[in-house]
Amino acid sequence: MIKEYVKIESPFTGGRVFEVSDVEEKKFRGEKFIVNVRYFQCEDTGEQFTTTEQDSLWTRDLYSQYRNRHGIPSPEEIKTIREGYGLNYSQMSRILGFGINQLKNYEGGQIPSESNGKMLRIAADPLTMMNLLEISRNELSASEYERIRARIALSCYEQTRQRELASLYR
Repeated sequence: MIKEYVKIESPFTGGRVFEVSDVEEKKFRGEKFIVNVRYFQCEDTGEQFTTTEQDSLWTRDLYSQYRNRHGIPSPEEIKTIREGYGLNYSQMSRILGFGINQLKNYEGGQIPSESNGKMLRIAADPLTMMNLLEISRNELSASEYERIRARIALSCYEQTRQRELASLYR
């Protein structure tokens, strides 16, 4: 545990405050994680308080560990997958079988269930995405389907080409 005095007044006494950096065990979805935490402590009363920024830091750390443990893509990865296929939220959600706002929430930082996280992870593979598109064909208009199919086919081609090039340099 590291303690450093900071230039703010205690909301409890108006006295001195120090910031504490420590590690704590936190539970999330029934699992335990060790995260770095920061909080302020009043020198006079010993009471602790935090800022939104301090809480956000350990929460991000916790979510990142959970995502890594379960193979769930980050919000940025989810957005990259969706945009890579040229899909809007509605189209991607219909192909994956998600609720209308779920994908938007996941890209905004909400943690998907493990099953939805795995679905998002496998959707990154163009061949798998093509299979998901075929299964969901009736969820899309004919023109949407054809446009999306062409975009995913291009992704399949690009992936195959990259693998071929990589094998030449091994």
